[in-house]
Amino acid sequence: MTRTTTLATAKAPVRTASSPPFGTSRNWISDGDPLPKLYGERDADFHGAVAEQAAVDAAFADVEREQTATDAALAEHPDLGARLAKDGITVRELWVHGIEEYARHCGHADLLRERVDGRVGQ
Repeated sequence: MTRTTTLATAKAPVRTASSPPFGTSRNWISDGDPLPKLYGERDADFHGAVAEQAAVDAAFADVEREQTATDAALAEHPDLGARLAKDGITVRELWVHGIEEYARHCGHADLLRERVDGRVGQ
């Protein structure tokens, strides 16, 4: 796998991190209409994975924007035991879920990195 191929492949996990469920945790906070998916239908975040720096930069910008908005929405609820929206999910559950999703995507990125540099077990 070349660095160019990996750059294209890395785009999908990065875009996935800004998509449901973590990127739109705000849908679980609000009683309003759900926010639209960023990249379209199911698994569409894997579409358009091209080895172009601008595409990767845009994916990272999406992650930052969505995580910042979700953090701000959760910050409005300092009681970790508070139940939100129609599903009654707790603020604590939303934070833990976000951490789990972020860790999972970091693991995916690490697997891609191993394919590029060959270094494992570090």
